[in-house]
Amino acid sequence: MKFNLEMICIEVSQKNTKSFAVIVVYRPPDASIEYTNELLHYLENNSNTETIIIGDINKDYLNKSNAKYFDNYSDLGFKQLIDENTRIAEESESCIDLVFTNNLNNIGGFGTLNINLSDHKPVYVSRKLNFYSKREKTGVHNEMRYKDWKNLDLNSLSNEVSELNLNFNFQEFNTELMCEQYFNQLSQLQNKYVIEKTLRLKNKFNVKRLTIEMKSLMNRRDFVKKKFNILKAKGILNNGLFQDNKNLRNAVVRLIRKEKANYYTSLLQN
Repeated sequence: MKFNLEMICIEVSQKNTKSFAVIVVYRPPDASIEYTNELLHYLENNSNTETIIIGDINKDYLNKSNAKYFDNYSDLGFKQLIDENTRIAEESESCIDLVFTNNLNNIGGFGTLNINLSDHKPVYVSRKLNFYSKREKTGVHNEMRYKDWKNLDLNSLSNEVSELNLNFNFQEFNTELMCEQYFNQLSQLQNKYVIEKTLRLKNKFNVKRLTIEMKSLMNRRDFVKKKFNILKAKGILNNGLFQDNKNLRNAVVRLIRKEKANYYTSLLQN
């Protein structure tokens, strides 16, 4: 790129889930206006892609004097999620390690971690994924493995996390090795405190669970679609009806997904 943006961008593709982009970016403290514009230009050119941005922006989000800078992201449909100081220095504190998303509905969680590896707190974000696959007619029930967090002893887990062995060799400063060692320790604690269970999916979600709201919306969608097709057959293209049909179709899809989520959530809780 023209101004050599310090960022890594990857596309995440998962079966049964729409792909999305994750951008890890570093904005230098002395970044020029051109540097910032190049980043915003890149985001604008990829505005149709669901995107998560995470990184050190070196602009204090909690400082009102920087509001105009962050308005640039808002204008592109992004929302910033971190609202606490992430860099804790001896004489100052600032919120500069940030997370942006242009699809808040798909975000499962976000926050900071109190890990004393540097004067910056690590920030994290999780994105919802759909792991349910179509059931094949094999005569065998589908099974889903999941982590059961309901009985988690959070206090004990937090105490053990705070006591993790962080005796890294800072002279070599091998960040890849440091992260690997730390996450291995976290993984061992997760296996200790969070039980993995198997859920047998006996029945696929079926249309008998349609609510009155969903049926009403489907009827409206079908009526508008039929009316649009009749006019189209006569050579009349009604853009208003086309857009109404599109909006109603998307609304039906969202309601069905919501009902499915509630259905499977109830299975897990029971």
